[in-house]
Amino acid sequence: MTLQQQLCLKADGAVDAVFNSRLSRVVTKLFSRVVKAEESSPEPFSTTNVDMEAVICFLEDVLVACDEAVEGMIAQDAIATTRNLAKVLVAAILKTRGEAESFRQQMGQLEIDSISSALGQLVASCASDLGLSNTANVSRDSTCSKDVATLVSAVGEAPMGAEREAAVAALREYKLEHGDEELNNHLKEVSAAFRAFILEQLSGASKAAFQERAMTNSMSERIKSIRSKLNATEAVVQSAVDREDSSSFLSASTGSGSAADTSSASSSNAKGFRERLAAAQDKRVSSNTSVTKEIPESTTTTGSRAAALRARLQAVKRQAEQTD
Repeated sequence: MTLQQQLCLKADGAVDAVFNSRLSRVVTKLFSRVVKAEESSPEPFSTTNVDMEAVICFLEDVLVACDEAVEGMIAQDAIATTRNLAKVLVAAILKTRGEAESFRQQMGQLEIDSISSALGQLVASCASDLGLSNTANVSRDSTCSKDVATLVSAVGEAPMGAEREAAVAALREYKLEHGDEELNNHLKEVSAAFRAFILEQLSGASKAAFQERAMTNSMSERIKSIRSKLNATEAVVQSAVDREDSSSFLSASTGSGSAADTSSASSSNAKGFRERLAAAQDKRVSSNTSVTKEIPESTTTTGSRAAALRARLQAVKRQAEQTD
């Protein structure tokens, strides 16, 4: 602002007028960029980062100089160019705060009339253009603009990892709550590379959220399937238990009415079983005996057959002797 004041209000119009005009346009563009950069910071125009007392005093001095230049031989275009810088800065401060009362209070603390002074009149004009009241109530639009600027800056400044993920999540929450309008308007004022970076981060966060929801839905379906199978198994088991209990109950009811018949039948069955068992045992013994008798005949050697023959001859001799 000091450089612009020197180029427009204090320069000799007859010397290097063309050069001063070109340089004045460059200063205006640079000033606008500086103001936008401050608006995009996490805490724009805060008293911890900006010496607001010096800014307010200097604004008043510049505006007074513009008023005095009107009475001299300075061109109106040069005065308007200098005054425009002051207007841009005051409008940016009021828009960020969302109200004008706090700015007026700071002017009063510096003994600058908040109404009749040149700066006071400019504040009133900017507040009227922005639709701000004279109270400290913050409008919703200005608050949203400040919030989205803070959130976008947080994403850009956060290192990779959990901190950046948290910053992106906060920006996504803001987008879901307030829509895309404020975010898109703010992204128009930043560089193309930074805008692409922010959109890429939001796109990645949306993809991760979609994958997380899909995984959650898949897990829910699996749990439902398992529960369905368990319920079916429990139903089958319970049905079997019910049938078993019913059969036991019917058997007990029938048995209590015919205990004597059941006892007689049981005794007859037991006797018949014992008889069949004894017969089977006798049959096995007989079979074993016959097998034992057949084994020597089938497996006798020549020597054993000769011994048997001699035994029979001896038996015949004894019988003949007894006959004699």
